[in-house]
Amino acid sequence: MADARIQIAGRRPRLLAVDDDEDLRVLISITFERLGWEVFTAGSEQDGLASVASYDPDVLMLDLGLGSGRGRDLLTTLKTDPATSWLPVIVVSGSSMPDDIAAVLREGAHDFVTKPWNVPDLSTCLDTALRITAEHRAAGH
Repeated sequence: MADARIQIAGRRPRLLAVDDDEDLRVLISITFERLGWEVFTAGSEQDGLASVASYDPDVLMLDLGLGSGRGRDLLTTLKTDPATSWLPVIVVSGSSMPDDIAAVLREGAHDFVTKPWNVPDLSTCLDTALRITAEHRAAGH
């Protein structure tokens, strides 16, 4: 479950999952809503960027490949924009190549999780990222 000690303006924490696989988006929604998250999903780089503006997520889960490799572009866009640079991004990918992992972490990802992910590990990762958001929002940002 999302860490019950973390309050985000008196509401459930918001997760935005950006993945081009519709079945995976449904699975993420069902799984993490049961764990206490309010889940929003997007299937493309453009929809992901629009969803960040619309839903003000607390954590973003991003498929690195995003169909045509656009996940890295979205990460770069978010991390170079002062309005979203603080947003914790958990990158998920089928690749476990050390160079890929190191590159996205250098580019500002909070963490990297290899597909197929398991719920307890990913949930812990999301809860850790949520603490960053709680601190950011508590500081009045």
